Amino acid sequence: MSFISALKNLYDYAWGDRLETILRNAINLVVECDPPCTLGKIARVLADNKYRDMLIKGSGDKEVEYYWNSVYPNYAREAFTAVYNKLDKLLSISSVRKTFNVEESNLDIEEAIESNKIIIVDLASGFTDDITRFLGSIFLHLAYITARRRIDRYDTAELQSMHKYYLYIDEAQLISTFAIREVLNALRKFNMHVTLVTQSINAFDKQVQRELPALARTVICFRSDPDTAEVFAHLFQVKPEQIYTLPLHYFYFYSQGEQAVRGLAKSYPLIL
Repeated sequence: MSFISALKNLYDYAWGDRLETILRNAINLVVECDPPCTLGKIARVLADNKYRDMLIKGSGDKEVEYYWNSVYPNYAREAFTAVYNKLDKLLSISSVRKTFNVEESNLDIEEAIESNKIIIVDLASGFTDDITRFLGSIFLHLAYITARRRIDRYDTAELQSMHKYYLYIDEAQLISTFAIREVLNALRKFNMHVTLVTQSINAFDKQVQRELPALARTVICFRSDPDTAEVFAHLFQVKPEQIYTLPLHYFYFYSQGEQAVRGLAKSYPLIL
């Protein structure tokens, strides 16, 4: 369940099995009895006893009914507060509330892909880094789901003959690690081409840092910090210090193929 994964990543410093269980059962209750599911409805299940009881009475899922009638009442109030405060933090942000607390979205990613349209998601300002990671993870997962539907709908030959869709992720270090791994491992299989741009790979966990050179078909590296240079030096067949001491505008490049292509190049201003 992507929403829970994104929320867990956002609050990894204060996450636990009980919190996740409460959240998952709240989502299941809303999805079954009062769809479509929104952030506001999930929070209301926790805070509004009358609303929750109404949904429980309409539930045909005995497991969900048992949880809310027999398990949840035994939790201390702190358990409710821990979950509700995390949802309330998101709902208190106007732009997040307008995006995730609506019953019908006017954003159709699948239609945009099929029609070769462009979608721009601006997370550059107005959010703290943790909220940016959360929102970026959600939007990337929506792209993943849409790409996955293409696989289910078309056979391999049809998919390869269709127009390619390009996903550009700037400031990728601000996106959560699990979302980046999902993108690198999955989207490239669905005829979607992904470009990651980051100032440093230090923000990624060690596993993703090790995977990047193998998962990326083409790597371009301008002057970087020593840690990033250490990871990519073997691709360019140079020493790390040759990367982190590069002059302005120069970059090393590497591209996979039957015969790998690598070298040093210089960028020039765009002439319009």
